[in-house]
Amino acid sequence: STAEPNPAPFSPSGPSSTPTGSISANVIPGPIPNLGPIEETEASDLFIWGPVMWGKEYLNITNLDENLAKSLVASIKDLYGEFTKYNRKNKGFEEHFRLEISPYFEGKEVNLDEWVIALRVSPQDWIKYNGIEKDKIREWIESVEQLEQKKDWVPPSRNVKYIEDKTPHQEPCNQPIPKMNGSTVTFEKCGFHVYCAFQILLDSIFQSHYLFTRPENTYDIILAPKKHQTNEELMVSSDFWKVVLRVIRIFKLSLKPKHFPITSMAMNFGDWETVKSLDSSAIECHGHLHLYLHPEVINCCEKFRETPESPFQRLVGRGYTPTNYLLLDAKEIAKKLFA
Repeated sequence: STAEPNPAPFSPSGPSSTPTGSISANVIPGPIPNLGPIEETEASDLFIWGPVMWGKEYLNITNLDENLAKSLVASIKDLYGEFTKYNRKNKGFEEHFRLEISPYFEGKEVNLDEWVIALRVSPQDWIKYNGIEKDKIREWIESVEQLEQKKDWVPPSRNVKYIEDKTPHQEPCNQPIPKMNGSTVTFEKCGFHVYCAFQILLDSIFQSHYLFTRPENTYDIILAPKKHQTNEELMVSSDFWKVVLRVIRIFKLSLKPKHFPITSMAMNFGDWETVKSLDSSAIECHGHLHLYLHPEVINCCEKFRETPESPFQRLVGRGYTPTNYLLLDAKEIAKKLFA
């Protein structure tokens, strides 16, 4: 079976090609980064080459120096500021978007010394709001397909080690969060929690953060603070990014994979966030970051199959490929426009 029996109630999912819910970011402003004054500027060159806005500089994530956290926050604030300016003039993209951090592809090679920060929007919105010419759309579809073909990964083990313990590790998050019921704002407890069977218990972050697998047995994992914070808060928190870098460093030093342990990181916003995609009345969600492991990491965990005291036993055999929503969107658009 490709699915965990009795999956945990929290099952983060990526953006759907048909996002549900339509909560505008302007209904009730959540916590947003302190970006300083935002000038009204033209952004005519943005989103021309695809449904993504790129950061202005590259970062070397692989050195895993915790001082890098400040650079990540500065770059994210700068990019988010440009995104905000664009939406003030053009509208349309603020309801669902995704922060992505990934290495730069050049030809058939991945340049691990140059990681780029990007904000990705719905391809459907990109075409709808920008009036993109078909030639540009065709170029973008081809680039997505080529990027997928560049992955020369050896499929990891899919012989999952099932762990049946479903006891919650601690009480669900009781932070009151707002919901929009008609024209009335009400507050309910967040309820976020993670079952023990899905947790990767790393000593250095155990007290403050959850690190856990998905029920779908894919080789992406999720990092979330135990204390309630939104993605808007997490993306500009140097402390959070220090934890992220610490997690990657633990994977690198403990498992010693030949490749860098992760291939990308992502954080969803708006109605692409898990709770909002399931509940259109939700205004705020418990924040979390997706870390996409290199498939080799899963094979490195195989030696812990019969070692329950190892935190890496949770990853044994979780070799199923995470859904590539970008490729699904590209195929859907190609079918509609060029079939």
